[in-house]
Amino acid sequence: MPLGARDAAWATACALALLAQFAPADWRPALPDDTRSPAPDGQKALVLLAERAGFETVRRESPLAVVVGEEDPDRTLLVVLGPARALTDGEAETLQDWVNAGGGLLFAARGGRSVDLGPLGRVEGRGEDRLQGAEPTRAAGLPTEDLKLFWPHGGTVDGAGEPLVETAADDAGNGDGANGDGANGDGANGDGANGDGANGGAVRVALTETWRGGTAVLAAGAAGFSNRSLAWGDNAALAFRLLERAANGRRRIVFDESLNLTGTPKTVALLLDPELRPLTLHLCLLALLWGWWRGRAFGPPLPDPDPPRRTLTDHTDAAGDLAWRTGDGAGVVGWYRRAVARDLRLPADPKERAKRAEALAVAAGREPAAVRDLFARLAAVDARTRPGEKSALGRRTAAGLIRELAALRSDAGRARR
Repeated sequence: MPLGARDAAWATACALALLAQFAPADWRPALPDDTRSPAPDGQKALVLLAERAGFETVRRESPLAVVVGEEDPDRTLLVVLGPARALTDGEAETLQDWVNAGGGLLFAARGGRSVDLGPLGRVEGRGEDRLQGAEPTRAAGLPTEDLKLFWPHGGTVDGAGEPLVETAADDAGNGDGANGDGANGDGANGDGANGDGANGGAVRVALTETWRGGTAVLAAGAAGFSNRSLAWGDNAALAFRLLERAANGRRRIVFDESLNLTGTPKTVALLLDPELRPLTLHLCLLALLWGWWRGRAFGPPLPDPDPPRRTLTDHTDAAGDLAWRTGDGAGVVGWYRRAVARDLRLPADPKERAKRAEALAVAAGREPAAVRDLFARLAAVDARTRPGEKSALGRRTAAGLIRELAALRSDAGRARR
Protein backbone atom coordinates (compact mmCIF):
# COMPACT_ATOMS: atom_id res chain seq x y z
CA MET A 1 0.00 0.00 0.00
CA PRO A 2 1.40 3.47 -0.83
CA LEU A 3 2.47 5.69 2.05
CA GLY A 4 0.23 8.68 2.60
CA ALA A 5 0.73 11.96 4.43
CA ARG A 6 -0.25 10.40 7.76
CA ASP A 7 2.26 7.58 7.34
CA ALA A 8 4.97 10.08 6.41
CA ALA A 9 4.26 11.98 9.64
CA TRP A 10 4.53 8.78 11.70
CA ALA A 11 7.80 7.84 9.99
CA THR A 12 9.24 11.33 10.57
CA ALA A 13 8.32 11.24 14.26
CA CYS A 14 9.98 7.85 14.67
CA ALA A 15 13.16 9.06 12.95
CA LEU A 16 13.33 12.17 15.13
CA ALA A 17 12.88 10.11 18.31
CA LEU A 18 15.67 7.78 17.18
CA LEU A 19 18.09 10.61 16.35
CA ALA A 20 17.23 12.84 19.31
CA GLN A 21 19.28 10.74 21.73
CA PHE A 22 22.45 11.87 19.93
CA ALA A 23 21.62 15.57 20.27
CA PRO A 24 24.20 17.31 22.51
CA ALA A 25 21.74 19.92 23.78
CA ASP A 26 20.48 19.76 27.34
CA TRP A 27 16.69 19.67 27.20
CA ARG A 28 16.00 19.95 30.89
CA PRO A 29 14.09 23.09 31.81
CA ALA A 30 16.14 25.71 33.63
CA LEU A 31 15.39 26.28 37.29
CA PRO A 32 14.09 29.75 38.15
CA ASP A 33 17.15 30.65 40.26
CA ASP A 34 20.13 28.82 38.74
CA THR A 35 22.95 30.10 36.54
CA ARG A 36 21.05 29.17 33.35
CA SER A 37 17.90 31.10 34.13
CA PRO A 38 17.32 34.62 32.72
CA ALA A 39 14.48 35.11 35.22
CA PRO A 40 14.79 37.88 37.82
CA ASP A 41 15.95 35.41 40.48
CA GLY A 42 18.35 33.62 38.11
CA GLN A 43 22.11 34.17 37.96
CA LYS A 44 22.79 34.04 34.23
CA ALA A 45 23.87 37.70 34.16
CA LEU A 46 26.81 36.95 36.49
CA VAL A 47 28.02 34.16 34.19
CA LEU A 48 27.78 36.42 31.13
CA LEU A 49 29.58 39.19 33.01
CA ALA A 50 32.44 36.81 33.88
CA GLU A 51 32.67 35.60 30.28
CA ARG A 52 32.81 39.17 28.98
CA ALA A 53 35.63 39.88 31.44
CA GLY A 54 37.68 37.06 29.91
CA PHE A 55 37.07 34.27 32.42
CA GLU A 56 36.58 30.69 31.30
CA THR A 57 33.18 29.69 32.71
CA VAL A 58 31.93 26.12 33.10
CA ARG A 59 28.77 24.73 34.67
CA ARG A 60 29.17 21.40 36.46
CA GLU A 61 26.35 19.12 37.56
CA SER A 62 28.53 16.39 39.04
CA PRO A 63 28.72 16.05 42.84
CA LEU A 64 31.16 18.34 44.60
CA ALA A 65 33.50 15.47 45.41
CA VAL A 66 33.78 14.66 41.69
CA VAL A 67 34.36 18.29 40.73
CA VAL A 68 37.09 18.71 43.36
CA GLY A 69 38.80 15.56 42.10
CA GLU A 70 38.71 16.61 38.44
CA GLU A 71 39.51 20.35 38.64
CA ASP A 72 42.87 22.01 39.27
CA PRO A 73 42.56 24.12 42.46
CA ASP A 74 45.49 26.38 41.55
CA ARG A 75 43.70 27.80 38.50
CA THR A 76 40.01 27.24 39.28
CA LEU A 77 37.41 29.22 41.23
CA LEU A 78 34.46 27.19 42.51
CA VAL A 79 31.23 29.22 42.76
CA VAL A 80 28.28 27.93 44.82
CA LEU A 81 25.40 30.42 44.79
CA GLY A 82 22.26 29.77 46.83
CA PRO A 83 22.15 25.95 46.92
CA ALA A 84 18.58 24.64 46.89
CA ARG A 85 19.24 22.31 49.82
CA ALA A 86 21.36 22.27 52.94
CA LEU A 87 24.93 21.03 52.67
CA THR A 88 25.82 17.69 54.19
CA ASP A 89 28.79 17.33 56.48
CA GLY A 90 30.72 15.63 53.70
CA GLU A 91 30.01 18.44 51.23
CA ALA A 92 31.07 21.10 53.75
CA GLU A 93 34.33 19.22 54.35
CA THR A 94 34.83 18.96 50.57
CA LEU A 95 34.64 22.76 50.26
CA GLN A 96 37.10 23.18 53.13
CA ASP A 97 39.53 20.71 51.55
CA TRP A 98 39.20 22.53 48.24
CA VAL A 99 40.29 25.84 49.78
CA ASN A 100 43.00 24.14 51.83
CA ALA A 101 44.40 22.67 48.61
CA GLY A 102 44.80 26.18 47.17
CA GLY A 103 41.50 26.59 45.32
CA GLY A 104 39.21 29.61 45.20
CA LEU A 105 35.68 29.56 46.59
CA LEU A 106 32.77 31.97 46.31
CA PHE A 107 29.94 30.70 48.49
CA ALA A 108 26.59 32.46 48.98
CA ALA A 109 23.98 30.82 51.15
CA ARG A 110 20.33 30.88 50.20
CA GLY A 111 18.58 33.73 51.95
CA GLY A 112 17.78 33.06 55.59
CA ARG A 113 19.76 29.83 55.90
CA SER A 114 22.71 29.19 58.19
CA VAL A 115 25.76 27.35 56.90
CA ASP A 116 28.85 26.35 58.87
CA LEU A 117 32.02 25.91 56.82
CA GLY A 118 34.36 25.43 59.76
CA PRO A 119 37.55 27.48 59.56
CA LEU A 120 36.31 29.29 56.46
CA GLY A 121 33.49 30.99 58.37
CA ARG A 122 29.85 30.67 59.27
CA VAL A 123 26.79 32.26 57.71
CA GLU A 124 24.05 33.13 60.21
CA GLY A 125 20.67 33.30 58.51
CA ARG A 126 18.06 35.80 59.62
CA GLY A 127 14.96 35.13 57.61
CA GLU A 128 14.39 35.97 53.97
CA ASP A 129 16.56 38.29 51.93
CA ARG A 130 15.69 41.95 52.27
CA LEU A 131 16.72 44.93 50.17
CA GLN A 132 18.94 46.90 52.53
CA GLY A 133 21.71 49.41 52.05
CA ALA A 134 25.28 48.10 52.13
CA GLU A 135 28.71 49.64 51.83
CA PRO A 136 31.86 48.00 50.51
CA THR A 137 34.86 48.25 52.78
CA ARG A 138 38.33 49.25 51.71
CA ALA A 139 39.24 45.58 51.44
CA ALA A 140 36.72 45.25 48.60
CA GLY A 141 38.71 47.69 46.50
CA LEU A 142 35.73 49.90 45.58
CA PRO A 143 35.30 53.55 46.50
CA THR A 144 32.65 54.01 49.15
CA GLU A 145 31.54 57.39 47.80
CA ASP A 146 29.39 57.95 44.73
CA LEU A 147 28.21 54.34 44.66
CA LYS A 148 24.57 53.49 44.28
CA LEU A 149 24.18 50.18 46.14
CA PHE A 150 21.16 48.38 47.45
CA TRP A 151 22.60 44.99 48.37
CA PRO A 152 20.14 42.24 49.41
CA HIS A 153 21.11 40.18 52.42
CA GLY A 154 19.61 37.57 54.70
CA GLY A 155 21.99 37.40 57.66
CA THR A 156 25.57 37.93 58.70
CA VAL A 157 28.90 36.20 58.15
CA ASP A 158 31.22 35.37 61.02
CA GLY A 159 34.82 34.53 60.25
CA ALA A 160 38.43 35.46 60.78
CA GLY A 161 38.82 37.13 57.39
CA GLU A 162 38.47 40.77 56.41
CA PRO A 163 34.95 42.16 55.92
CA LEU A 164 34.19 43.11 52.34
CA VAL A 165 30.65 44.46 52.65
CA GLU A 166 29.02 45.90 55.76
CA THR A 167 25.49 47.00 56.46
CA ALA A 168 24.59 50.62 56.44
CA ALA A 169 24.48 52.48 59.70
CA ASP A 170 20.70 52.80 59.74
CA ASP A 171 20.30 49.05 59.34
CA ALA A 172 22.76 48.36 62.13
CA GLY A 173 21.15 50.90 64.43
CA ASN A 174 18.84 48.32 65.91
CA GLY A 175 21.59 46.92 68.10
CA ASP A 176 22.80 48.05 71.47
CA GLY A 177 26.04 49.49 70.11
CA ALA A 178 24.35 52.22 68.11
CA ASN A 179 21.63 53.49 70.41
CA GLY A 180 22.24 51.68 73.66
CA ASP A 181 24.95 51.38 76.23
CA GLY A 182 27.73 50.96 73.71
CA ALA A 183 28.43 54.71 73.46
CA ASN A 184 29.16 55.61 77.06
CA GLY A 185 28.59 52.58 79.17
CA ASP A 186 29.01 48.89 79.30
CA GLY A 187 28.63 48.58 75.53
CA ALA A 188 32.30 49.37 74.92
CA ASN A 189 33.23 45.79 75.53
CA GLY A 190 29.77 44.34 75.36
CA ASP A 191 27.07 44.28 72.74
CA GLY A 192 28.46 47.24 70.86
CA ALA A 193 31.71 45.49 70.03
CA ASN A 194 30.35 42.09 69.03
CA GLY A 195 26.67 42.78 68.42
CA ASP A 196 24.77 44.50 65.67
CA GLY A 197 26.49 47.88 65.90
CA ALA A 198 27.76 49.89 63.02
CA ASN A 199 31.35 48.82 63.65
CA GLY A 200 30.59 45.38 65.07
CA GLY A 201 29.90 42.01 63.45
CA ALA A 202 27.15 43.16 61.06
CA VAL A 203 29.20 42.05 58.03
CA ARG A 204 27.41 40.72 54.99
CA VAL A 205 30.44 39.22 53.20
CA ALA A 206 33.75 38.05 54.71
CA LEU A 207 37.03 37.07 53.09
CA THR A 208 39.11 34.24 54.53
CA GLU A 209 42.67 33.61 53.47
CA THR A 210 43.96 30.09 54.12
CA TRP A 211 47.27 28.36 53.62
CA ARG A 212 48.59 27.25 50.24
CA GLY A 213 47.11 30.31 48.59
CA GLY A 214 43.45 29.29 48.89
CA THR A 215 40.81 32.01 48.93
CA ALA A 216 37.25 31.89 50.21
CA VAL A 217 34.57 34.56 50.01
CA LEU A 218 31.37 33.94 51.96
CA ALA A 219 28.18 35.91 51.37
CA ALA A 220 25.05 36.03 53.51
CA GLY A 221 22.42 35.47 50.85
CA ALA A 222 22.68 34.86 47.11
CA ALA A 223 20.11 37.50 46.11
CA GLY A 224 22.87 40.06 45.52
CA PHE A 225 24.14 37.93 42.61
CA SER A 226 20.74 37.59 40.93
CA ASN A 227 19.79 39.13 37.61
CA ARG A 228 17.44 41.58 39.32
CA SER A 229 20.11 42.78 41.71
CA LEU A 230 22.81 43.17 39.07
CA ALA A 231 20.50 45.33 36.97
CA TRP A 232 20.09 47.88 39.78
CA GLY A 233 22.58 50.66 40.42
CA ASP A 234 26.17 49.66 41.04
CA ASN A 235 25.36 46.21 42.41
CA ALA A 236 26.98 44.58 39.37
CA ALA A 237 30.31 46.29 40.18
CA LEU A 238 30.24 45.01 43.74
CA ALA A 239 29.24 41.45 42.70
CA PHE A 240 32.02 41.35 40.12
CA ARG A 241 34.52 42.68 42.68
CA LEU A 242 33.62 39.87 45.05
CA LEU A 243 34.04 37.39 42.19
CA GLU A 244 37.48 38.81 41.42
CA ARG A 245 38.57 38.69 45.06
CA ALA A 246 37.55 35.03 45.28
CA ALA A 247 39.27 34.21 41.98
CA ASN A 248 42.50 35.93 43.12
CA GLY A 249 44.12 35.63 39.72
CA ARG A 250 42.50 32.36 38.64
CA ARG A 251 40.96 32.49 35.16
CA ARG A 252 38.71 29.42 35.23
CA ILE A 253 35.35 29.60 37.02
CA VAL A 254 33.26 26.50 37.74
CA PHE A 255 29.62 27.19 38.67
CA ASP A 256 28.17 24.33 40.70
CA GLU A 257 24.66 23.18 39.74
CA SER A 258 24.59 19.83 41.52
CA LEU A 259 23.20 21.28 44.74
CA ASN A 260 20.37 22.93 42.80
CA LEU A 261 19.51 19.84 40.77
CA THR A 262 19.50 17.52 43.78
CA GLY A 263 17.50 19.95 45.91
CA THR A 264 14.75 20.82 43.43
CA PRO A 265 11.80 18.45 42.85
CA LYS A 266 11.90 16.98 39.33
CA THR A 267 9.37 14.89 37.45
CA VAL A 268 9.68 15.01 33.68
CA ALA A 269 13.10 16.66 33.90
CA LEU A 270 14.46 13.54 35.59
CA LEU A 271 13.65 11.48 32.49
CA LEU A 272 15.69 13.91 30.36
CA ASP A 273 18.89 13.58 32.37
CA PRO A 274 21.84 12.57 30.20
CA GLU A 275 21.88 9.12 31.81
CA LEU A 276 18.17 8.40 31.31
CA ARG A 277 17.55 10.28 28.06
CA PRO A 278 18.32 7.31 25.72
CA LEU A 279 15.95 5.03 27.63
CA THR A 280 13.21 7.69 27.63
CA LEU A 281 13.53 8.31 23.90
CA HIS A 282 13.55 4.58 23.13
CA LEU A 283 10.30 4.17 25.06
CA CYS A 284 8.83 7.08 23.08
CA LEU A 285 9.97 5.41 19.86
CA LEU A 286 8.27 2.15 20.83
CA ALA A 287 5.08 4.07 21.63
CA LEU A 288 5.21 5.76 18.20
CA LEU A 289 5.76 2.45 16.41
CA TRP A 290 2.88 0.86 18.30
CA GLY A 291 0.58 3.75 17.41
CA TRP A 292 1.63 3.56 13.76
CA TRP A 293 1.07 -0.19 13.71
CA ARG A 294 -2.39 0.18 15.21
CA GLY A 295 -3.26 3.07 12.87
CA ARG A 296 -2.70 1.39 9.49
CA ALA A 297 -2.56 -1.98 7.75
CA PHE A 298 0.88 -3.09 6.58
CA GLY A 299 0.94 -5.11 3.33
CA PRO A 300 -1.98 -6.12 1.07
CA PRO A 301 -5.39 -6.53 2.64
CA LEU A 302 -6.24 -10.04 3.77
CA PRO A 303 -9.13 -11.89 2.07
CA ASP A 304 -12.39 -12.28 3.89
CA PRO A 305 -12.47 -15.42 6.00
CA ASP A 306 -14.62 -18.34 4.82
CA PRO A 307 -18.08 -18.39 6.36
CA PRO A 308 -18.45 -20.98 9.11
CA ARG A 309 -19.85 -24.30 7.93
CA ARG A 310 -22.20 -26.40 10.03
CA THR A 311 -22.11 -30.11 9.31
CA LEU A 312 -24.23 -32.98 10.50
CA THR A 313 -21.37 -34.08 12.74
CA ASP A 314 -21.44 -30.69 14.53
CA HIS A 315 -25.15 -31.02 15.23
CA THR A 316 -24.69 -34.64 16.36
CA ASP A 317 -21.92 -33.62 18.74
CA ALA A 318 -24.04 -30.81 20.13
CA ALA A 319 -27.05 -33.11 20.63
CA GLY A 320 -24.88 -35.73 22.33
CA ASP A 321 -23.34 -33.18 24.61
CA LEU A 322 -26.78 -31.85 25.54
CA ALA A 323 -28.06 -35.35 26.28
CA TRP A 324 -25.00 -36.11 28.41
CA ARG A 325 -25.43 -32.91 30.41
CA THR A 326 -29.17 -33.49 30.97
CA GLY A 327 -28.84 -37.27 31.59
CA ASP A 328 -31.59 -38.12 29.03
CA GLY A 329 -30.01 -41.13 27.25
CA ALA A 330 -33.33 -42.80 26.54
CA GLY A 331 -34.62 -39.69 24.79
CA VAL A 332 -31.66 -39.72 22.40
CA VAL A 333 -32.27 -43.39 21.59
CA GLY A 334 -35.94 -42.63 20.94
CA TRP A 335 -35.04 -39.74 18.59
CA TYR A 336 -32.73 -41.91 16.54
CA ARG A 337 -35.16 -44.86 16.48
CA ARG A 338 -37.91 -42.66 15.04
CA ALA A 339 -35.49 -41.32 12.40
CA VAL A 340 -34.54 -44.90 11.39
CA ALA A 341 -38.21 -45.95 11.35
CA ARG A 342 -38.99 -43.15 8.89
CA ASP A 343 -36.11 -44.12 6.61
CA LEU A 344 -36.90 -47.89 6.63
CA ARG A 345 -40.70 -47.41 6.74
CA LEU A 346 -41.10 -49.42 9.93
CA PRO A 347 -44.52 -49.41 11.56
CA ALA A 348 -45.00 -47.65 14.86
CA ASP A 349 -46.75 -50.61 16.50
CA PRO A 350 -44.22 -52.93 18.21
CA LYS A 351 -46.11 -56.07 17.08
CA GLU A 352 -46.19 -55.00 13.45
CA ARG A 353 -42.57 -54.00 13.74
CA ALA A 354 -41.68 -57.55 14.95
CA LYS A 355 -43.37 -59.04 11.88
CA ARG A 356 -41.21 -56.90 9.64
CA ALA A 357 -38.08 -58.05 11.42
CA GLU A 358 -37.62 -61.11 9.20
CA ALA A 359 -37.97 -59.15 5.97
CA LEU A 360 -35.62 -56.44 7.24
CA ALA A 361 -33.07 -59.06 8.33
CA VAL A 362 -33.11 -60.61 4.87
CA ALA A 363 -32.67 -57.21 3.25
CA ALA A 364 -29.76 -56.34 5.57
CA GLY A 365 -28.17 -59.78 5.34
CA ARG A 366 -28.57 -60.62 9.00
CA GLU A 367 -30.16 -63.24 11.19
CA PRO A 368 -33.86 -62.57 11.92
CA ALA A 369 -33.31 -63.45 15.62
CA ALA A 370 -30.70 -60.66 15.97
CA VAL A 371 -33.05 -58.09 14.43
CA ARG A 372 -35.95 -59.22 16.64
CA ASP A 373 -33.72 -58.97 19.73
CA LEU A 374 -32.76 -55.40 18.78
CA PHE A 375 -36.41 -54.43 18.34
CA ALA A 376 -37.25 -56.05 21.71
CA ARG A 377 -34.63 -54.01 23.51
CA LEU A 378 -35.87 -50.83 21.82
CA ALA A 379 -39.43 -51.68 22.92
CA ALA A 380 -38.21 -52.12 26.50
CA VAL A 381 -36.64 -48.66 26.41
CA ASP A 382 -39.85 -47.20 24.99
CA ALA A 383 -41.86 -48.85 27.74
CA ARG A 384 -39.78 -47.21 30.44
CA THR A 385 -39.91 -43.82 28.77
CA ARG A 386 -42.81 -41.53 29.67
CA PRO A 387 -43.66 -38.34 27.81
CA GLY A 388 -42.18 -35.25 29.50
CA GLU A 389 -40.01 -37.31 31.85
CA LYS A 390 -36.37 -38.39 31.78
CA SER A 391 -35.43 -42.02 32.15
CA ALA A 392 -31.98 -43.08 33.29
CA LEU A 393 -30.08 -44.96 30.62
CA GLY A 394 -26.35 -45.55 30.70
CA ARG A 395 -24.21 -43.90 28.08
CA ARG A 396 -22.71 -47.20 26.99
CA THR A 397 -26.16 -48.81 26.61
CA ALA A 398 -27.55 -45.84 24.65
CA ALA A 399 -24.45 -45.68 22.44
CA GLY A 400 -24.69 -49.45 21.75
CA LEU A 401 -28.34 -49.23 20.68
CA ILE A 402 -27.67 -46.24 18.44
CA ARG A 403 -24.65 -47.97 16.87
CA GLU A 404 -26.69 -51.15 16.10
CA LEU A 405 -29.52 -49.08 14.59
CA ALA A 406 -27.05 -47.15 12.46
CA ALA A 407 -25.48 -50.38 11.14
CA LEU A 408 -28.93 -51.89 10.37
CA ARG A 409 -29.99 -48.70 8.62
CA SER A 410 -26.83 -48.65 6.52
CA ASP A 411 -27.02 -52.33 5.51
CA ALA A 412 -30.74 -52.23 4.69
CA GLY A 413 -30.33 -49.06 2.63
CA ARG A 414 -27.43 -50.55 0.68
CA ALA A 415 -29.45 -53.65 -0.11
CA ARG A 416 -32.34 -51.57 -1.40
CA ARG A 417 -30.00 -49.61 -3.68
